[in-house]
Amino acid sequence: MQDLPDTLPTVHPLAIPKRHIPAFESIRDLDDSTFASLLISLQTAKPTRRVDHLAAHMSESASIGVDLCRAILEALTEFTSLTDQWSAKPESLADRAAANIDLAVDPEARSRFASRVLDLAESTSLKLLGKAIALGFEHARILTESRLFTDLRPIFDNTLDDYPRPEAMLMVHTLKLEYIAPDNALKSIYVVLDENDIDSLSETLARARQKSDILKSTLAEVGIIDMSQDENRES
Repeated sequence: MQDLPDTLPTVHPLAIPKRHIPAFESIRDLDDSTFASLLISLQTAKPTRRVDHLAAHMSESASIGVDLCRAILEALTEFTSLTDQWSAKPESLADRAAANIDLAVDPEARSRFASRVLDLAESTSLKLLGKAIALGFEHARILTESRLFTDLRPIFDNTLDDYPRPEAMLMVHTLKLEYIAPDNALKSIYVVLDENDIDSLSETLARARQKSDILKSTLAEVGIIDMSQDENRES
């Protein structure tokens, strides 16, 4: 019979980005009552793809600053994404997070901290938020802003001396689309439109809106959560 080792196997610490360390420290330091309120706020929150909206709900329910709630959400959504990327068990990652040197969690308190991280990360609203964010960005280009510029371009006669005023004006519309490229760089593309292009584009967008409204109604009828809905817009 082999002798048992004098120490337990070492847990390899999880490398946590420096920007997320303060959020994990807050999870570590919250008193039990405040943490319980924070957890309940996540467990009872309506699923959303908007970090700021979920943070506002948490802040109001748990009486915690909204900036701290946002930081906790951003840290935990990145944490939960590792379970899919590495095919790792959440409890194993929570144990490794507790062993992170920068967090300086006492060995006796690591189990409690890991349990807190796991409880928050396993809440339905946070798991759906993380998946919605990941799926929403699985595209080659992510639109961030659109603008339309309209200008008039004068048309002059060849002989300016005889007729020093424009004979006609040409109206030009330029559509600017700003997007995040595959290399995460912010880029823009400019497209010239005429009146027919504007009419065609308007019809295309109107049809897209009709399709969206039909699908939203269908999802509501069968009880499926629509996480593409922008809460700032009335449905």
